Amino acid sequence: MQTMMHCEHSWSGPSGWMALAKQAFFWMTKEDWHPQWPSKTWFVLATLSAAVFLALPISGLSMEFSDGYVTSNQHPLVMGSTFDNFNLRMNDVPLSRAISLWEASVAPRAPHLGIIYTSPNQSHARDELSYLKTAPNSLPVEEGTSTLFLPPQAKTPITGNAWGLALRYNCTIAERASDFTILKHRNDSQRPRKGQYYVSYDVAEASANIFVQYPSTIRAKNVNMVLVIGSTAHYSPRLVSVDGAFTKDYRVGYFGNSTEAYPGLEVEELLELQLWQHLNMTVPSNISSALPPNTLNDTIDHPISDIQPPSNYTDGYVIGLRCTSSSAVGTADIDGRYSTYTNFQRTDTALGTGAFTVYTLAARLGWAIRPVILGGHA
Repeated sequence: MQTMMHCEHSWSGPSGWMALAKQAFFWMTKEDWHPQWPSKTWFVLATLSAAVFLALPISGLSMEFSDGYVTSNQHPLVMGSTFDNFNLRMNDVPLSRAISLWEASVAPRAPHLGIIYTSPNQSHARDELSYLKTAPNSLPVEEGTSTLFLPPQAKTPITGNAWGLALRYNCTIAERASDFTILKHRNDSQRPRKGQYYVSYDVAEASANIFVQYPSTIRAKNVNMVLVIGSTAHYSPRLVSVDGAFTKDYRVGYFGNSTEAYPGLEVEELLELQLWQHLNMTVPSNISSALPPNTLNDTIDHPISDIQPPSNYTDGYVIGLRCTSSSAVGTADIDGRYSTYTNFQRTDTALGTGAFTVYTLAARLGWAIRPVILGGHA
C-alpha cells in the first residue's frame, strides 16, 4: 500500500493530499475503519510540496508592480539654476530657447525626473491635470496654472528646503473691445520713425506700455498684418534702474535696488494682444492660372468686430488675447512624496560682477513674454 501511495507522485499534488484527508476523516468518524497510512518519506515529500504550493500565491502579496524610492540622507545631484548662478548667462539665451520651443510647439519640460511642485491644497487635482499626470512634468501651453514651484531637478524625488522659481499664469481669448484694459488706450497718432516698422510708448492711464509692430517691406505682397501688444511689465516708470556702469539700462530680472523690490507673486502682470491680419485672395494679373479651390483656409476663429483698426489699415480681421502672470524666486520646503511645496519665502538673485552685468540678468516671466512673441525683440 505504501508503494502504491508513492506511485505517480501522489505526495506532490492536491489529489494525493485529498486522498490522505479522506482516510483521516473516515478513521476519525468510523470505529471499524483501519486505514493504511503512507510512509514517513511520503509525509516529508508532501510537506515540502505543500510548502512550495502555498508559497507561490502568498509571495504575490509582497510583490511590487511599480518602481519606488526609499528615504536617504545623501544629498542628491541636481540640475538647474541656483541662487548663485541664476544670472550667470546672457539674457538672450533663455529667450532664444523659449522662442525655439514655441516655434516647434513643444511644451517646456523640467530636466531629469522633472517634478513641478504644487501647494498642498492643490495636490488632489494633480491627476486631473494632463501636464502633471506623468513625469517629467511639463508646463501647460493651452491652459492656465495655479502657483507652481520649480526648483533644481534630480533623478529621484527630493524632500527638504530648495531654492527655485514660483510662477502662475493664465490666458483667455478676448471676444470684444471691452475685454481690453490696456489696448483701449491705443494711440494711432504714434507712428514709427523713418526706417523703422514699430513704435513703443507708455500709457500712464493704464500703467503700461504699448508696442505696435507694422508690416515691413520684406513680406508677401498679398499678406498684411499689424500686431499690437500692451504690457504692464514694460511700463518704463516701473522698471528698476541698474546700479552700476550702465545706469541708463533697466533691470528686468528678479532683483531690486535699495528702494524698490522687483514685482513678485503679489503683483499680477497683464499682457494684452491684438493681431490684425488680412490675406488678399485676388489673383494678380501677371499670374495666368488661378489657385485651385480650397487651397487656403481664409476663415478665422473668434474675430472681434467692435474694434477700430490701426491707422492706414482698412481690411482684415482682428483676434485678441489677454494674459496674466506672476512670478518670484525664493526658497520653499518641498515634499517629494506628494510633489508639494510649502512656506515659500521670496528672495533676490545674486548679481554678477563687471561692466556687462546688466546683460546677464535672467528676465522675469511677465517681462519675457513680449520678446518671445516678437522673436527676441523687446
